Amino acid sequence: MPQNYLFFCQDVPFELRAPRPGEAIQSVEEVWNGIQSILHSQEKTNQSSGFWATRDVVTEDQEGMWADLLQRCWLLEAGGGLIYSENQMLWILRHGRWDLPKGKAEPGETMLETAIRECVEECGLVDLTSLDSYNKLETNHLYLYKGRVAWKRSHWFTMTCPKDRNQQLHPQIEEGITEVRWMSPEEVQSVALPGTYPSVRSLLQEADPGYLKGLGRF
Repeated sequence: MPQNYLFFCQDVPFELRAPRPGEAIQSVEEVWNGIQSILHSQEKTNQSSGFWATRDVVTEDQEGMWADLLQRCWLLEAGGGLIYSENQMLWILRHGRWDLPKGKAEPGETMLETAIRECVEECGLVDLTSLDSYNKLETNHLYLYKGRVAWKRSHWFTMTCPKDRNQQLHPQIEEGITEVRWMSPEEVQSVALPGTYPSVRSLLQEADPGYLKGLGRF
C-alpha cells in the first residue's frame, strides 16, 4: 500500500489525507463521481505556472477508501525502469510526450522481469541490470481502457547499462515511441520534465529529488 495514498486520474493528482479540524469528510461515491467526470470529459487542471492542482480526498480511513476505489477498477500491473548510465538518464518520446519506459506484465512474470523486458523492447537496450532487489517505487494511474476504468499500478526499478554498448538505440515505433534519448541532468530539467506526465514528476520526486530542483510539485 502506498504510504502517501496518491494516484493520478489522467493528469490530475488525487491525494487521500486525514481531515483537519472542522473539515468535511468525503464519501467514496463523491470521489468516484469526480473520477468519472475527469475520465469522460478529459478534464485537466493545468495551471498557467505549468504545475498541477492536487485534489485532496478527505477521509478518516485512507486505506479503506483506497481499497474501495481500487475494487471499482480493472487492475493492470506494469513494470518500468529509471535507467542511468554515466550520469545520464534514459527517456523516451511516446505520443509526443517525454516518458520513462514501462509496460504491462505478462502472465507468470515478476515485476522485475516485466520491467527489464519492457525497457529492452521499447528502447533496444543491451546488458540492462537492475540495482534493486525488491520493489521500492510505485505509481498509480487511472484511465479509460476498453470501455472500463483501468487502474494501472506501475512498479519502478532503478537500472543501469553500459553506455558504450547503448548508443544506437531503437524506439519501438508500434508502441508510439519515436525517440529514445540519453539526457544529462540539465537536459532532464530543461527538456523532459516540463512536458512529461505529472505521475513521472511525482516518481522522480521520490526516487531522485535532485532532478526536480526548483520545479515545484508535479
